[in-house]
Amino acid sequence: MSEHPAPIWEERLRVSPHECDFRLRWKPGAIFLALLKAASEQAATFGFDFENMLTRQTAWVLSRFRMHFHRFPTLREEVILHTWPKGIQQRLFFTRDFTLTGLDGSPLVSATSAWLMINPVTRRLLPPAVVDPRFPMNETLHALDLPLEKINPPEGLPERWLAQAHYSDVDVMEHVNSARYVDWVCNAAGLEAFRERPLAWLQINYIQEVRPADRVSIRAAANGTDSLVMEGYNLDAGTRSFEAAIGYRMPESRAE
Repeated sequence: MSEHPAPIWEERLRVSPHECDFRLRWKPGAIFLALLKAASEQAATFGFDFENMLTRQTAWVLSRFRMHFHRFPTLREEVILHTWPKGIQQRLFFTRDFTLTGLDGSPLVSATSAWLMINPVTRRLLPPAVVDPRFPMNETLHALDLPLEKINPPEGLPERWLAQAHYSDVDVMEHVNSARYVDWVCNAAGLEAFRERPLAWLQINYIQEVRPADRVSIRAAANGTDSLVMEGYNLDAGTRSFEAAIGYRMPESRAE
């Protein structure tokens, strides 16, 4: 563990072809994975790597995440990623923010997140007091100064897509990796939606974990003219697994 870990993590990335969509833009799910990887790498510098946490029967679990897309990075573009812990909210959530910028400093993506710490064996929540006091808390440094509120989708949403937790979806915690939900939400939004206009923002609130082989009904409906509200309902567990919302920009043909 580093004796003097930096409170703000920085790395330089290049968008690869296998992470791009048919518009040559970095896919939301791939962006999400890059942000999570950076969060994990910074946490490891404070002794919160996966292996050390397991020996202490602790694990991070993502609870809520929101991304705003100012401009999607494109094929082979180089970007700068920053991330930092942002303190504890509601005596429960460990918060963390992220930015992606171009090499010229222009904003690409801003994100904020809320995490819980659990015992990976019992799945019970652990109090924030288990965190090393040297873990930096940048309470006034915001990438997105927005509260991560509940979304509360209405009852009776129609099904848009049916997902099932297969081998490639499940991670070391034996549940569906949080990044897969971003792909599921994009699949439910539909291919044509991404042909017409890019995303402006996306939020996912994780409610109940999805275990291997579980089937999840992704249900969605328009919320006004420029957004969708969604839920993922676990057909096998009989519970809501997540709630989500996405917002669109105006069609590019009409954009200034």
